[in-house]
Amino acid sequence: MSTNGASPKHWDKFSAVSSFVQAVVVTATLGALVWQVSFDQRQRRLESTLSFVIDASREYRAHDVELCGRDTNGNVVQLTDERVAEIMLDDRLMLKASNLLAEFEWMASGVQSGVLDIEMVNTMRGTYLVSFYKRWYPYIQERIRLTSAERRTTLYEQLEWLAFELANKRSFPGDLMPKRLKRDFADHEIARRN
Repeated sequence: MSTNGASPKHWDKFSAVSSFVQAVVVTATLGALVWQVSFDQRQRRLESTLSFVIDASREYRAHDVELCGRDTNGNVVQLTDERVAEIMLDDRLMLKASNLLAEFEWMASGVQSGVLDIEMVNTMRGTYLVSFYKRWYPYIQERIRLTSAERRTTLYEQLEWLAFELANKRSFPGDLMPKRLKRDFADHEIARRN
């Protein structure tokens, strides 16, 4: 029997307490690490969104105005069926329109996949994007009509999704929409609820 030191029972208690403290420290460290990684991912997503939205806005707003035109108050006007026909017949205009819509389709894909932040897109360009979709709706419908059946259902699908999501977040009044678009928004809302 040892007279100079703690008994084995004391060592067992000390060992158990030490193991418990180590487990708490490791758990807290892992929790902090998970939080930091999550925070960093969110920050990178916000920075990517900010950069993408600013770059897209600078480059493509001018094309939007050029292709649609402005009214006497300086507002970008709704595409008419006649203007859609003009764009479809001019290869240069058609390329600009395709590039313009592709840019916003990419943005919508980024939002839908979670790479870009929908709240930041909504804050920065929500009104513009919903108005853009409404303005370009006749052209989009014409492109869908002329596209082969197997691609028809996916043409501008992400852009449409983003426009509907942003419109729901912004509570756009229905009377601002063309009748065809109102019907599509209503159909989309019914499908979303089911």
